[in-house]
Amino acid sequence: MAVFRIDRLRPGAPSAGGIGARLTGLVSARPGAASRIDARYVRVAEYLLAAAIGAVLVTTLITLGSPVMTPSAAPRQSVATPGASIDGPVNPFRTAGGPVASLPADFNAGPDIAETTLNLVLHGTWLDADGGAAIIKTSDEKQSRFSQGDVIADGVTLERVYADRVIINRGGVRESLRLINRENRVASGAPADAQAGSGSDPDGLAPIAIGSLIVAEPRIDDIGVTRLALMPAGDKKAFKALGLRDGDLLVAIDNRSVAEDFDEGIGAVAALAGRASVTISVERDGAIVPIELKLTDTANERASDE
Repeated sequence: MAVFRIDRLRPGAPSAGGIGARLTGLVSARPGAASRIDARYVRVAEYLLAAAIGAVLVTTLITLGSPVMTPSAAPRQSVATPGASIDGPVNPFRTAGGPVASLPADFNAGPDIAETTLNLVLHGTWLDADGGAAIIKTSDEKQSRFSQGDVIADGVTLERVYADRVIINRGGVRESLRLINRENRVASGAPADAQAGSGSDPDGLAPIAIGSLIVAEPRIDDIGVTRLALMPAGDKKAFKALGLRDGDLLVAIDNRSVAEDFDEGIGAVAALAGRASVTISVERDGAIVPIELKLTDTANERASDE
């Protein structure tokens, strides 16, 4: 019986040994390829993980750096004391003898406290719901505006502001400081020759005292200096007839400067009582305007109106 070998029937077919060698090569080559593929996936996974960690860190830093959001508080209700409300327009500076606007009774009448013996002069008071303020000349001849609680001098503080006075605290002792009475100064501060000549003029009509037409009110300008502002004392027509405008700042009287010394300005205004005419300079809209006041002409005009 003849035995045939398959490899001999197919001369072009590989031998069994060749096939085994190829299979062995393929099997031995596959683990290396798998290792190369796995390394790529691992590297990509590492990149993705690093990116995720970086994103978490950035988010954490932003959260820590941002302000904590808290619910907004309800608006605070303002509570005013019974004596703190002021109804209607109020003349900011109250001067002795001047009208008092509609103010609470607490502001109109200060407590009965002994007058201070300190060398202080109260020139004006400012009334508001925050406690008010006062213009006070201290012993160094300087005028300043003091608010409630401010130190006026060593050991002296402003405790309370009223319409006609202030209460100061002097080393724990409360004392009163009243406004200067400008009406008395106008009546008694005029020179004797001016008072003697006030009873006659060319037309037989006595000139109207300037105190009855003009009110000099203290006013603090833009640089904090106290100036005298001229206001009508009720008769706006007569005030305008003098050539004045409401709010003119007094600069000089008879070419004598009164802008730097508040007391000197008050005294100069008081000395005008009984004069028939006077030349003054006022500051109006940033310009100095000289005005000659014809008091006799104004008196005649008022007499004719009556």
